[in-house]
Amino acid sequence: MTESLDNSTGMLQHRGPGRPGVLEALWDVYPDNLFLIRVESSGSFIVEAVNPVLRERFGMPRAAIEGKTIEAIHGPEMAAEIVARYRECLLVGAPIEYEEPSRSPLSEGEVFETILMPLRDRDGHISHLLGISRAITRLRRAEQVLRQDNRELEHRLSRKREELDQLRDSLRRRALRDEVTGCYTRTIFLEMMGRELERAKAEGRRLGLLIIDLDDLPALTRHFGSSARDAMVSTVVTVLRESVSEMELLGRCDSGEFLLLHERDEAGSEALAEELCAQVRSLTPVWQGRPIELSLSIGMAMLKPGAVSSVEQLSEIAMKRLEQVRASGSGGWLSEPVAAQG
Repeated sequence: MTESLDNSTGMLQHRGPGRPGVLEALWDVYPDNLFLIRVESSGSFIVEAVNPVLRERFGMPRAAIEGKTIEAIHGPEMAAEIVARYRECLLVGAPIEYEEPSRSPLSEGEVFETILMPLRDRDGHISHLLGISRAITRLRRAEQVLRQDNRELEHRLSRKREELDQLRDSLRRRALRDEVTGCYTRTIFLEMMGRELERAKAEGRRLGLLIIDLDDLPALTRHFGSSARDAMVSTVVTVLRESVSEMELLGRCDSGEFLLLHERDEAGSEALAEELCAQVRSLTPVWQGRPIELSLSIGMAMLKPGAVSSVEQLSEIAMKRLEQVRASGSGGWLSEPVAAQG
């Protein structure tokens, strides 16, 4: 270091084993900013020394910096910020670390990471503050880019999660409901029916099951095609939905076969079956200029205390009655295991 620096404070003189002058040499070649601040008894701070890197950064000769107060080098606002850091280090009595913007107009916009260390004299009083300041602008910019990339990645992942959730919902809906009609699938319907039966038995409520078949659907498909078949099935489902409440369960069992679980007594069940058969017979759909006649066959079964207690039993009774209606060839409904009605 220069002789004036050595003579003024001796703070940078070598005082230990090893090659003399090592600290002075380090001061001259260290690639980051180094500065030594003298703490005056009055509470002011004097810049005692700055290394060549820092002088070059400010573009100022040593005489314009060393020996000057902070206020003489910087403007009032900037000087107040710097002095506040120095006083913080004095108060703590230990090294502090902080980030700050560049104080030099030659490196405006840069960010520095500064370590400020208190140096004590022989009496244990803090006489100087040694500062080491390193430019971290590129690091912060890289971190900013990384954060932006992470935000974009998180946004893309969020969109993917939403898409996956939508896909799961779609798959769940497909598993729950028939794609053509929106009715519950047979498996789901039977599961829900089982729960309803248990609740009905516990609460002493009546339940009825209708197995509804759209007559001659294979023949309709052969004559008019699968598009006409799906259209007629959807038409019948519309009639079914309009005739039952939201609390009654409607499922699709087969191509033209539907399951309807209702909470009505036997007379109400028969009235519902009659109404459905009449409404479908009254339809006059036309496909590609050709009229199509539609009719239903319905088998019925009722949950009766001490008689029917399971989904399988109720389904078996309703199916047997549906088969009897089919055998008659005239459509309609059957609630008793003897003759068809309607």
